[in-house]
Amino acid sequence: MKRLISANASEILSMNAQELKQSIKASEGRVILSENVAPRESFIGDITNAEIARAFGADMI
Repeated sequence: MKRLISANASEILSMNAQELKQSIKASEGRVILSENVAPRESFIGDITNAEIARAFGADMI
């Protein structure tokens, strides 16, 4: 199983739920998940909260 931090987008999209969990576990705590509340206003003007989370290193949003 490939670690999530080493996988590309097409590999991640082809994973089922169990494979994704194993991939995250194999990353040894190096995966950062960000939960965003969609109806909430963005913190900075026209930059979305998801873009801010990604800029700060979130692997999964």
